Amino acid sequence: MDSGLRVRLLGLRTNPEKYEKALEYMRETLEGKEVFLRLDVCKYDEEGNLLAYLYLKNRTFINLHMIKLGLVFADEEGDYAMRSKFLEIMRGQKCLKSGF
Repeated sequence: MDSGLRVRLLGLRTNPEKYEKALEYMRETLEGKEVFLRLDVCKYDEEGNLLAYLYLKNRTFINLHMIKLGLVFADEEGDYAMRSKFLEIMRGQKCLKSGF
C-alpha cells in the first residue's frame, strides 16, 4: 500500500506455479487505483500483517477474482467469513479442469 501498510489477502494461499502471474495481475489491476479493505474477525497474521479482503472502488472483489482465475488457492485451514465461498469456487475450478 502507498501508506506503507503491509496487507495480506485473507483466505488465499500462494500457488507456487502461478506466483509470478499473480503478482503481475496485482500490479496491472491495482496500481494507481483506489482500493478498500474489509476486515474479518482475525485482523492480523502471525507476522503482524493486516489480513483483509481487498476491493476496487467499483466493488471488484480481488481475493475472489484471484481464486476464480486460478492464480491462488483458497486457504483450507484458516477461519474466515468467506471460507465456504472461496472453497466452493476453488473446487468448482478443479472440476472444470478435470472435466467433471
